[in-house]
Amino acid sequence: MKKPYLTYALSAEGKLVHIDSVANGKECGCFCTYCGEPLQAKQGAKRKHHFSHLSGTECEAAYESMLHLLAKEKIQEAFYNRTSLYMEFEYTSFCNQDKCIFMSHSRRCSNKEKRRIDIKEWYDSCEQEISYDNIRRRSDLKFFSKEFPERKPIYIEFCVTHASDEAKLHSGNKIIEILIEDEDSISSLIESGLVEKSKTVGEEWEGRKIKIVAFYGFKTKDYNNSNINESVWLTRCAFMPSGKIYLSNEHCNCKQIKRKDHRALCEVVFSAHNRYEAYNYAYTICSQKYHISNCNSCRNFVTVSSWFDAPYKMCKMYKSLQLHLEDFRTTGSFDTSRAKKCRFYSQVNVILDDTVEYFII
Repeated sequence: MKKPYLTYALSAEGKLVHIDSVANGKECGCFCTYCGEPLQAKQGAKRKHHFSHLSGTECEAAYESMLHLLAKEKIQEAFYNRTSLYMEFEYTSFCNQDKCIFMSHSRRCSNKEKRRIDIKEWYDSCEQEISYDNIRRRSDLKFFSKEFPERKPIYIEFCVTHASDEAKLHSGNKIIEILIEDEDSISSLIESGLVEKSKTVGEEWEGRKIKIVAFYGFKTKDYNNSNINESVWLTRCAFMPSGKIYLSNEHCNCKQIKRKDHRALCEVVFSAHNRYEAYNYAYTICSQKYHISNCNSCRNFVTVSSWFDAPYKMCKMYKSLQLHLEDFRTTGSFDTSRAKKCRFYSQVNVILDDTVEYFII
């Protein structure tokens, strides 16, 4: 692949100059930004104007070095010459309820927004090659405030082929690392601002993401959002004075979950979708809380299923209680609250799984 043309070089005074601002040929008096060798200016009519090494051997790192110096020059110029210079990154505000039962194991409810900040509103100075305050490294650029010296500065790191080392990026300083690919990417930074972004290299399904503009050491999230609310799917179990439980599934706003049936002693709300699991747990919870007997929490009340009939629950002691089997086969026909006076009642000792979350209202 043909290397891009060198369009900038160092003058005899050490300033970065453009190809069209110097004399043609050897008289340009310019030097390579990387190796320091003399260059000649080629300002012909056929090809793009560019510099080349007088020795005839092109320096491998010359273009990358030129981009690096150019980025520092152009961003510093933009800071001092433009009315504003923006930076923009994604800010995530998480729900302040850290024990919400509706929070999935992999996701906490949050709001995301783009925060766009004018750097010039906070900083009045920009210098090149300034050391970090707390590590023995030099930054490409440093934004700082002379008026408010206690204000934490922002450091800029430009990378063309090699990213900054991890120790620097995670040193606790506010750092914006910027990948420079060509001169156009530098122009884009000035026009659009230092906007957080990335791109996928390679095929979409197997490529890797690389960061074009990345922010380190900035506050990009909080856990104090009390305004987030979402529609959640819940299982509600209403526990009646009779010991019966009425179960329903519904969507509800997570911040507006209230008692629905005021006849109930309480309502147990689960985030679980498993109605059978919620039903059994609710009976155990309510039986322990109110000490009300119900057939559904008795070890003698079991589920019966056969190949010719739908599953139903029945009492194993029905003969001793002089009950008929048909009393159990019709859903809702058997009064499970009779357990209060049943001599065979024996509560099931259910051990509640700690991972099942619920609350009582």
